[in-house]
Amino acid sequence: MLDESHVKSLKSITKRGMKGHSLYLFSPENKLRNMLQKLTMHPYFDNGILILIFFSTLLLITDDPYARKDNTYQQMNDLLDKVMTCLYILECLLKIIVHGFACNGPDSYLKSNWNRVDFMIALVSSISFMQLNANYDIIKVFRFMRVLRPLRLINRFPFMRIAIESIFNSVPQYANLLLILVLVNFLFSILGTSFFKGTFNTCHMDHVGEGKAQSI
Repeated sequence: MLDESHVKSLKSITKRGMKGHSLYLFSPENKLRNMLQKLTMHPYFDNGILILIFFSTLLLITDDPYARKDNTYQQMNDLLDKVMTCLYILECLLKIIVHGFACNGPDSYLKSNWNRVDFMIALVSSISFMQLNANYDIIKVFRFMRVLRPLRLINRFPFMRIAIESIFNSVPQYANLLLILVLVNFLFSILGTSFFKGTFNTCHMDHVGEGKAQSI
């Protein structure tokens, strides 16, 4: 499920080795940190996360916001949602232990924009998970923000990641394109004013019968 370029990038990170003390607790020689590094860098780990994301997306599709709380299907759906949330949080914790959170060199967890997206989704899911039975409107908003979970697929598929990054990188050029379009419209408006000069402002109906002209 992972392409060769993604696997090579994971191997290159592994060869560079770990730096610093992640969370100020785990040194590069720490056995737990080294074990978790091998786990998170394994292709089967990302494949497992992909399966979780697909399964979580199916849960979102089948979720019924109007279902009664004592509905057996909805209770099962909520239980599976809690399990998915716990697994997402566990994935973030494992990677944070391996790479550090934010101040542990270039490979820190939050140094990657896509990891920031994953962390935000896990954080929002955990908030809605902790307050699942609350009736506050803000909690309901956090619960609806679970629809962001499928965005995690972008980080797992390199071709999608490249496409999204290309779109965002081209945003500054949209201003130049808009300027060109405005200039072209301006030129055509000048040409139209010069050639027609209000010709279409009135209608010539001499060739139309009197009865038809009144009906018009």
